[in-house]
Amino acid sequence: MNTYLFTWNPKKWDWVDLQDSVNQLKTDGYFERRWGCGRSKKIQKGDRIFLIKLGEEPKGIIGSGYAKSAYFIDDHWNGTKGKTAHYIDIRFDVLIHPDHSPILDRSTLE
Repeated sequence: MNTYLFTWNPKKWDWVDLQDSVNQLKTDGYFERRWGCGRSKKIQKGDRIFLIKLGEEPKGIIGSGYAKSAYFIDDHWNGTKGKTAHYIDIRFDVLIHPDHSPILDRSTLE
């Protein structure tokens, strides 16, 4: 199994239902979401995934889970007509709202 670090930058994409996502994980024990994986074609089902929040404080690891799918191509997440992006489906087993709970910040990780 390989491990990948995915990014989320609120300056580029506003995760408006993040608290609902956290609540669903607390209720169901997991949360699933499609996530852009850059141009990677190596990610396979079962690979370990971590999610780091960038762009604005607090920055750090806010989630972990497993790839539920290999990569696939679909319309780009920013809505640009004719543009595509690579995605995987992630099954999160940890998801933290950085405005409501402590996250693994850079100083802790170092």
